Amino acid sequence: MMQRVLSRIHNHLRATLMGICAALALAAALAPVQAQTPSADEFNPGANTSVYSLALQPDGKILVGGWFSTLAGQSRLRIGRIINTEPATRSLTLDDSSITWLRSGASPEVWGTTFEISTNGTNWTMLGEGRRMSGGWELTGLALPGSASVRARGFAAGGQYNASGWFVEAIAGRPPVIVSQPASRTNLLGTPAAFSIEAVGSAPLSYQWRKDSVDLPGATNTVLMLTNVQTAQAGDYSVLVSNAYGSVASAPASLVFAEIWFEEPALQADGRFAFALHAPANRVCEIWASTNLENWVKVATLTNETGLIRWADAPTQFPARFYQVRQISPP
Repeated sequence: MMQRVLSRIHNHLRATLMGICAALALAAALAPVQAQTPSADEFNPGANTSVYSLALQPDGKILVGGWFSTLAGQSRLRIGRIINTEPATRSLTLDDSSITWLRSGASPEVWGTTFEISTNGTNWTMLGEGRRMSGGWELTGLALPGSASVRARGFAAGGQYNASGWFVEAIAGRPPVIVSQPASRTNLLGTPAAFSIEAVGSAPLSYQWRKDSVDLPGATNTVLMLTNVQTAQAGDYSVLVSNAYGSVASAPASLVFAEIWFEEPALQADGRFAFALHAPANRVCEIWASTNLENWVKVATLTNETGLIRWADAPTQFPARFYQVRQISPP
């Protein structure tokens, strides 16, 4: 395959070195060679015979193709890479309305650029051609969604009649940002509990829920659903949101259990209101009543010996009455 490629290069290309080599200092790919500062007309990659093509790569290194067996003093058959001692600097950034692609140093010069957008990291849609700016290229007047990634492509000239022209590209996106944190909750034993997260950032986003800073296997969705919760599941829950451009951890949300709750409220045949009260065993509980949720009066003091108390109020003539339970320290 390589022989066929080089054969085509040999038949159709004669390298042009103009515009590529100004102020370069070069070293061999594996062993450094004498540093030099040649002009474009003087550049010599150190091949022992013909060179047919050059390509300046995005990282500033130069790919050389030809009919040589030695390049820059090293054994290289037909193809090799030489190192540019000047670094290639490039930066692709975006905000809600613009994209900027800065390029300098040994980065290959490009004669034109295009910008594309993806909201899933796979399928790309053209946004338009870039406009020259100081130090690079830009595209403005956009409305970029929070889930967007952008791809910039720059087109470089090379070879006789530009026959070995090529493109360089860069991809950038937005790291995840949490816009809605999971909320703490209080549950009864045996009931379901759910925590949710809302985040924005370049797609795809991934999620990993944790309990007390330990990853929960399989908990990788925006919602963490717990069924039939038990006391061992009490604790702090958080989620790590990640994409190709960074990660962010949510604030912890606590799951706690109610120590006191009512069950089976009912109005009995004799007119008394009754209910079952769950509370920790061997605790003293006070029951208070009110007709307006402002003024409260204590109506009973009970010792909960087993964790369950059934209690009924005395018959009253009130049109409505509210109840609350206050847990007191053990007697």
